[in-house]
Amino acid sequence: MLDPFGGSGTTAGVAVSNGRNAVICELNPEYAKLIPERVVRIKERAQAEQAEIKKNSEFSHTRVFTRGGKRIGQIDIFAEAV
Repeated sequence: MLDPFGGSGTTAGVAVSNGRNAVICELNPEYAKLIPERVVRIKERAQAEQAEIKKNSEFSHTRVFTRGGKRIGQIDIFAEAV
């Protein structure tokens, strides 16, 4: 993912938490300083939310996608208990 106007890194954080690579351009050095910590916080929050969903789910299933024997993606499916 390329973000030519990186800001504080929110888009990059979401990309990384979804298993994507991110390239960010930011001219303002004050914003650029915020990016590494923000990316880590977004990724940690996403992992915590996924763990909570898994914990409260009645059913979970993981589907792994491959191409040429190489793993290219994964989808986790959950049905929350009501």
